[in-house]
Amino acid sequence: MRQLVRIKQRMSDNLRRLPNYTCQAELSRFEHGRRDTTWLSTDSFQLEVALVGDDEWFSHPGAGRLETRNLREMIPTGLLSTGDYANHTRAVFLSSDPRFEYAGMERIGEHNTVRFNYKVSLFGSGYRMSLGPVSEKVAYHGSFWGDPETGDLVRLDVHTDDMPPSLDMQEAATTVDYARVRIGATDFLLPQRTELVVVRLNGAGERNQMVFSHCRQYGTESAVSFEQPASLPAGLTLALKLETALDSQNTRPGDAVAAEVVSELRHQGERLVPAGAKVRGRVLQLESLPGTPPTVRVVLQFDDIAAGEIHFPFTAVLESLPDDRRLRRATEVTPLPGILAMLVRERPFHLEGLVTRWRTQ
Repeated sequence: MRQLVRIKQRMSDNLRRLPNYTCQAELSRFEHGRRDTTWLSTDSFQLEVALVGDDEWFSHPGAGRLETRNLREMIPTGLLSTGDYANHTRAVFLSSDPRFEYAGMERIGEHNTVRFNYKVSLFGSGYRMSLGPVSEKVAYHGSFWGDPETGDLVRLDVHTDDMPPSLDMQEAATTVDYARVRIGATDFLLPQRTELVVVRLNGAGERNQMVFSHCRQYGTESAVSFEQPASLPAGLTLALKLETALDSQNTRPGDAVAAEVVSELRHQGERLVPAGAKVRGRVLQLESLPGTPPTVRVVLQFDDIAAGEIHFPFTAVLESLPDDRRLRRATEVTPLPGILAMLVRERPFHLEGLVTRWRTQ
């Protein structure tokens, strides 16, 4: 068991010394049907992911601040999980909960590795699975592979146990590959790639892949801020006109979008935002849905309003779409500030000059 002790000590030292840091991440999602097991791409997202103490934070690339600890606020539909970004290793290597057993020598890529199996109880788990508004903590078991010479972790896999019925899953399996990355003046073991595969109760499958890059420490290398700017008063109504044209051929998840405020916003006689102020956001999701008529789910997120020195976070909730038989609200999406979720009954589709109405929260 000397190899187990060495790998645990190596990873424990890595985790205890690990500074707060952030990485760019690309999330790609796939799915297959109950009978046809061919994986089909559904959507992809560009994210900024930060590890701050024991917490994971998420933001859009270039946002300049950490926006949320709840990834569901940024990606309102589909399969998500948390814990891949270092918290799995904290549970396995820093807690007293797991039980270990030796499982032999194996080769992974260019690495000769030693494998150990482990099990983490529900009490010791920090792993949460989410589907729509449902989020549940789950117990899990798995294996990890380490370099027997250096003690570096090479791979960790995670298999969920006793999935709650509310998640509509038979099983979920995650694989995390690790490599040494320079953070500041020191090399640390960090996740490089994660893959989550889920099998639904009806046999359909979903797969999430996340690749990390451009990792950096806070401070001189990062301008991430936790401060929130002042917000607009609640109860104001406003109309936005979409300036960015959206279409099936050129629009991709992660693309920037812009809109303008149609009429000025006033409160208690004071003009807060002039007409023509710019509202910035991005495309969260584009997903072709099966059925007739051909339909595309389009989800946008607006982040802030800006006009000269005026700047407010966009805290309004969608009230209505234009009277267009091609469009309807995606009612399966929980209304959230800044989220425009709609079903476009046209494929391929083209949207330009769309006017939507909102109310501040």
